Amino acid sequence: MNSEGNKAGPDAIEALELSKKFDGFTAVDELTITVDRGELLALLGPNGAGKTTTVRMLSAILQPTLGTARINGHDVVQEADQVRRLIGMLTERRGCRYNGSSFWRSRRHCASADCCDKD
Repeated sequence: MNSEGNKAGPDAIEALELSKKFDGFTAVDELTITVDRGELLALLGPNGAGKTTTVRMLSAILQPTLGTARINGHDVVQEADQVRRLIGMLTERRGCRYNGSSFWRSRRHCASADCCDKD
């Protein structure tokens, strides 16, 4: 926020009625969230609740079926390359998992070595 109490820029994450369907199965149903700059977001829920699908949509890896999402003001569909440049993501899939260790150890490993796939 600036000195007048107004936001200094666009929301870090803004999703409006974000939805994803796979062959008739609804994985994410009309998710609407706003995350201000400096805030943290945790997605908690049981397996199959749509957490990974939501992250993949917000990361411009997977296109939503319906709705819109913006990262720092950039549309995840129309400006997918820009969104990917802005974010950092460490997953347990493919090249960045390091001996099943903790997040911080994996993060240090990936930062110090060229272990992550580039595709």
